[in-house]
Amino acid sequence: MAALRLKFPKARDTGETLTPVSEDTPVFLISSEDFGKLFKSTINGSCGGPSGLTGEHFKPLLRR
Repeated sequence: MAALRLKFPKARDTGETLTPVSEDTPVFLISSEDFGKLFKSTINGSCGGPSGLTGEHFKPLLRR
């Protein structure tokens, strides 16, 4: 079991490592249509970010 944990470590908890955003930080805005297009165009098996979430996690939410 220890060998598997070394090969597949637990994802880090990003909730404790985030720093507060200052008032003068630029904001990135995207329309809901562009957001949908972005995630629908991700390739299956794409790597997730620090949270471990990939486009495949969001695709079922975008199907309507």
